[in-house]
Amino acid sequence: MRSRLIAPAVAVALAAAVSNSAAQQPDPRLSEERQPVGWSLTPRLTTGAAYDDNVLVQGTTTGDAASDLNTSVTPGGSLDYIGKRSAFNASYFGAVQLYRDFSTLNSYDQSMNVSARRVLTRHTLVFAQQSYSITPTTEVPAIVGVPFLRVGARIADFRGGVEATPARHLQVSASYNFNWIEFNKDPVLGVSLLGGHSNGGAAGLKYQTSDRMMLTADYDIQVAEVIDGSSFHVQNWWAGADYRLSENSRAYGALGISRLYAKDILPGKTSPAWRAGYSHHFEDLSFDVSYARSFVPSYGGGGTLSNQDLTSSVHVPIGRRMYTTGTFSVRSDEPVIAGGLPLKSMWIGGVVGYAVHPWLHVEGFYGGTHQSIDRPGGRLNRNRIGVQVTTAKPVRIR
Repeated sequence: MRSRLIAPAVAVALAAAVSNSAAQQPDPRLSEERQPVGWSLTPRLTTGAAYDDNVLVQGTTTGDAASDLNTSVTPGGSLDYIGKRSAFNASYFGAVQLYRDFSTLNSYDQSMNVSARRVLTRHTLVFAQQSYSITPTTEVPAIVGVPFLRVGARIADFRGGVEATPARHLQVSASYNFNWIEFNKDPVLGVSLLGGHSNGGAAGLKYQTSDRMMLTADYDIQVAEVIDGSSFHVQNWWAGADYRLSENSRAYGALGISRLYAKDILPGKTSPAWRAGYSHHFEDLSFDVSYARSFVPSYGGGGTLSNQDLTSSVHVPIGRRMYTTGTFSVRSDEPVIAGGLPLKSMWIGGVVGYAVHPWLHVEGFYGGTHQSIDRPGGRLNRNRIGVQVTTAKPVRIR
């Protein structure tokens, strides 16, 4: 039963492949200094402690989830270059996770990222990005459609492309992406979870009709292969608009068609798709919210017909040294064929921080994940609350 649940999950994971890291990520608020021109090195260290009320990441109907205290040490750093026509970034973060009672869960999570861009001409820019992460649970990367389990995952992602402005009011872009995912064996049943890889491409057009209005058109395709021989591909067509409400806010939306082809779904399926969002950025205050609905692929053991995402984030300063941030995301996956299980997931996060110095921050944080699947023990809740101290300061090396 467990392997059947994972099958559709990996399909969606390969289609979306969100490679968020389990390790501590750079926080742009940590330094009030601008990134120096030329080469610079930013060492970073975060230490913290947290209470975890579901350390085993298990669904329960009786409220008897195991809890524990967790201590983490996250060393890392980034190497940056900013030039007149080029930019480069390479970063690495590793998190040592230590548990008081469940010492067998101790782990070393890692995240690596390399990105670069180059302005070839006045109207042409090329870019590339490569990331790789190792996480101890399937909830951390927020992969679309994956049930939350304490099963390690390794995720790699590459994206590269070109952006051009062939005319005054016209922008065009084209990109290629490669995604790869692999799971550890289930620690309880000893079952190897499915994994695989996908190749994809995207193209887009933006046409400026006025100082405030921009029309958009996008197309993307993903072709995936799974280790059990299953395959699928999904195509999406979008048409929409982006409207600047003010100097610091914008709203956007698009309607489209999503088309799915898979070996176990004949003939192919077609579904409407849409997305919309709003963002406001003013000095230190920022707020973003977005919603998307699209058709997603499945495997023989089940799947999803529509994937719906609602995501929002906010950052609010409290005086000169204090700040607060919050994130909220809800995801719903509905079955596409008989036997599939609907999956509803939610992520909540919040931070209250104090800048002792521009390079030294003390933060209290909360992170909650909640998920429900229509099966015994299918309701899962996990909450983590704690404190952490982070130091980071860019140093010019050339």
